[in-house]
This record gives sequence, C-alpha cells and structure tokens, in this order.
Amino acid sequence: MEEEKNNMDARIILYNQHYGFLENPTNFSFDRHPHRLIIKNYALRNKDRKIYENYLNDFFPNEAVQELANFDAESPHVVALSNKDLSVWLLENHVKLLQSDINDTDKDAIFRVMPIAEGENPDAYLEEEGGFILKNISPLKIIDFPYRVWINKTFS
Repeated sequence: MEEEKNNMDARIILYNQHYGFLENPTNFSFDRHPHRLIIKNYALRNKDRKIYENYLNDFFPNEAVQELANFDAESPHVVALSNKDLSVWLLENHVKLLQSDINDTDKDAIFRVMPIAEGENPDAYLEEEGGFILKNISPLKIIDFPYRVWINKTFS
C-alpha cells in the first residue's frame, strides 16, 4: 500500500508540472480538476474512501456529500480485468468508446464507458491533444495492454 501511495504522490508531482493545479487550483472546474481525479483514482483502486473524503472536505467541501455518494455507487464496480476478460466484457457490452480518468497509458488508469448514439462515429470523440486526464480512447487501444486494465463497469 505504501508503494501505491508513493505512486500517487509521484503522479501528483508529474501532473502538476503539466497542469499547474497546485499553484493555480481555481483554474480548474471540479469535474476536470487533475488533483481530484488523481486522488479519486487512488481511492477507487485501493478502496480507500477516507483519503478521498479528507481531500474533498479540505478542497471541495461544497461538493463532498454528493461526490462521496457518487464514489460509493462507483466503488463496487471498479475492477481490474485481464486482457481476455476485458475483451469479452467490451464485446458483451458493445463498448465503442472509453474515457480514462488519468493518462490512458498509465497502468493505474480507470476507464469508463462513454455512451454514444447508435450510428454515431466514435472516432469523432477521439482527441489527439497531449492532456493526461479525461481522455477518450478506442476500446481497441487498451485490449493489448501488457497488464490488467481497470474498468469502471457502471454505465454513464
């Protein structure tokens, strides 16, 4: 668990170098705040609600009650899947588009399904910019990752 915490701390430093959220926290909305997403990612993967609750109470007290309810609803549905299980799940659920909470190539990223209308081209939602957070991605890109992939099985 200590290594996980160190990874989270290192990720905060790296992402802050890119976004500058520690120096300018008000430049980001609650939904797109990189620091919050990193803490939430750690909390979901490690089932550590307390760290996320403490963070929210310190930085987003007005959002804490609703966000913790969201966290409690999501938490049981966040799982790490092998390549085979991931492929089956993606096919069974007809997943056309995913979104990563943190960098999509990070082995700790949690992906959630992004709903798109029937007949709509998922490629229209793919971005090629250099951001780390909330990045849309094709399911085909993640099935060959050489590690288990974290999926939030709740549908938006």
